[in-house]
Amino acid sequence: MSVANADTPPALSEASTVGDTHAPDVEKSSSPTDRARWVANPPEPPGLWRELVDSLRDTVFPDPTKLLISIKKKTGTPLVASVFQAFFPILSWGRNYSAIKFKNDVLAGLTLASLCIPQSIGYATLAKLEPQYGLYTSIVPPLVYAVLGSSREIAIGPVAIVSLLLPAMIQNLQHPAATADPVSYTTLVLTATFFAGIFQASFGLLRSLSYTSFSSKNSFFPLLIVMAITVMVSLELFTKLLYFTPNAILASIILSALPGLVDLHEAYNIWKIDKLDFFALLGAFVGVLFFSVEIGLLLSIVISFAKIIVISIKPGAEILGKVPGTDNFCDVHQYPMAVNTPGVFIVRVKSGLLCFANANFVKHRIQRYISSQEDASTKRPIHFIVIDLSNLMNIDTSGIASLEELHKSLAATGIELAIANPKWQVIHKLKVANFVAKLKGRVFLSVGEAVDSCLSAKMGDI
Repeated sequence: MSVANADTPPALSEASTVGDTHAPDVEKSSSPTDRARWVANPPEPPGLWRELVDSLRDTVFPDPTKLLISIKKKTGTPLVASVFQAFFPILSWGRNYSAIKFKNDVLAGLTLASLCIPQSIGYATLAKLEPQYGLYTSIVPPLVYAVLGSSREIAIGPVAIVSLLLPAMIQNLQHPAATADPVSYTTLVLTATFFAGIFQASFGLLRSLSYTSFSSKNSFFPLLIVMAITVMVSLELFTKLLYFTPNAILASIILSALPGLVDLHEAYNIWKIDKLDFFALLGAFVGVLFFSVEIGLLLSIVISFAKIIVISIKPGAEILGKVPGTDNFCDVHQYPMAVNTPGVFIVRVKSGLLCFANANFVKHRIQRYISSQEDASTKRPIHFIVIDLSNLMNIDTSGIASLEELHKSLAATGIELAIANPKWQVIHKLKVANFVAKLKGRVFLSVGEAVDSCLSAKMGDI
């Protein structure tokens, strides 16, 4: 068995895989001291430039190995065909398409078109645009996705929320009812939608954001082609007739979709799962109902970002105890049966990043825990503090400074500090900042080994 992994540098990987027969010897002969030395002296982690290059490579080529193997196996015409199939999935699934499927898709496409035509006109009315612009949205997107898309089931088309947002935002620049220059409003709407499409296409090409929400509507690609063609024919032949469709009919079509937007059962589930998510939902609902669409969206966004900021700034820490019958150390509040180790106080940082925004809060939280623990156990004073850094993925200079201040305050009271299970980037920065040297070797692979070492040191002092 090799001890190397995907993140191991080539030099270390080669050294560890010179012979798999040596791996069992390493496992048998390694001691807690050896493992502590491995933790405190890791290889050099990838630099910033390497991380950026790797991130860009993973974004553009999520599976480069599979791509290279596919290219190596094919040459000439098959290679060109494979490339075209990757960009145009219709070339792949179209070969297995049958007449029976096409018949069903024609019926489904005509049915959807009968609903889509008046609905699109209604959405155009909401956006303060002429009816044909609503019909355009039912022609171009389905045709494009039928050729470039990869999902068998999808719903594509305008939505009421966007149709309401457009006039709400653009009327500050050009009111849709302005008679002096009626073309300006339409131009601004088309410009806004054009740049929105540019951003979405860019995100799609970079694979950095899943910006489309797919839902199962039992619609297949040819169904989209049929629907789009039907709408196109209607646009060319019946535009004048559709133009005089009563607003009451258009409104009834849009209102018929509203009950599906109100899901009290799902709102109750959100309340049970996450109260802050429910407040974001409530903010959006109240804002749209009593003020405007943009106010509702703004309230929900503010509440969501406030939630993220609060969690980032006040991540807190948790006290750990040993679960009876196991070697696991868990949160004593989650596992009330967990047992505290006499003379050793164990705490785990609950944040993935210890930085300027939360470093002081985490430090003060740990100090408060220690003070309360000392007050509750005056007969058994604390000699060691073990900080579990397994959740911590990275740390900045402010985070290191807070650990140094904590170390100094503990040393002044005769308490020794130890850390367990630091990640690669974390231990590297702590070592460069000379914090590891200040710990005098009290860096461990796991909380259990840290506790055992502390107890051994305590017995040695006695």
